[in-house]
Amino acid sequence: MFEVHLIIPTRNRPELLVELIRSLRLQTNLPKVVHIIDSSDDPLEINKISGIVEFQIDYTFTSIRSASIQRNIGIQRLSEPCDLVAFLDDDVRPQSNYLEGLIKTLTEHELIGVSGVAIDPVVSGSVNELSKLVKFFKFIFLLGSGTQGKLLISGVAIPITRRTQAIIYTDWLIGCSVWRYQDVKYLRFPANLHGQSLGEDVIYSANASKLGKLAVDSRIILEHRQSKINRPSSFEYWKMWSSNRKLLLKSMKWGIPAYIAYAWANLGQLCILIIQFLKGDRKSFFGFFGLILGIFEKVNIR
Repeated sequence: MFEVHLIIPTRNRPELLVELIRSLRLQTNLPKVVHIIDSSDDPLEINKISGIVEFQIDYTFTSIRSASIQRNIGIQRLSEPCDLVAFLDDDVRPQSNYLEGLIKTLTEHELIGVSGVAIDPVVSGSVNELSKLVKFFKFIFLLGSGTQGKLLISGVAIPITRRTQAIIYTDWLIGCSVWRYQDVKYLRFPANLHGQSLGEDVIYSANASKLGKLAVDSRIILEHRQSKINRPSSFEYWKMWSSNRKLLLKSMKWGIPAYIAYAWANLGQLCILIIQFLKGDRKSFFGFFGLILGIFEKVNIR
């Protein structure tokens, strides 16, 4: 039996966090320790949850408001023996065999990291199809790919969104994932990303892919409920989208072709935001300026 330590960064979502902790009791493979790294305005009354679970709760309250750094704090809290380290967000709900299934896939396929498929239970049933023009722009400007799980040279990560019966080898993994601790014990998430730290999972897993194989088990799902609490505005989202992708390119050291592709993809995304604004999406107006600001923001790897 593997000893699993689970890290959950959270901020101002106590109800969601408690609901997640309660749901973990249904896991067919219980974690040994759940490390909660909380950057809320007020600390959580940990006794609300410590008495209702069969695993150990390690609670850390921090003033650092960065999901990326909070994950690093969780990693620093790990103590051996620790065979596997897992990450979850506070607004997800994994199916009952999530940990057990991923551990089985990781060991059978000799992976260093594995995840399932994150599905939004609200959006997945009512997705508005992009216009043909927007789809065309995504293809031309290196913003999309027919291959799921691909990390494009432009720094755009293509998610796996369909549940199938396949093990899909990938270039990157979502943040809700399981890792061999001994293989990634010295790997850290970028330390200069604030707030929800968009793309920190891409940077972390892309660097991890240099150490071994990654895969998504598309038979295993978790619901991503996309809580509106602490969600970034359109301006903040697109600023992070363009700025944090520069960190990825610096980290991967792909050279000048990658920066040309990065600029090309940004141009395409600006065009898409203009199209969406003209179609009545007022948030795209602010997203346009956020993206431009992110392009010119200076970034350094830390």
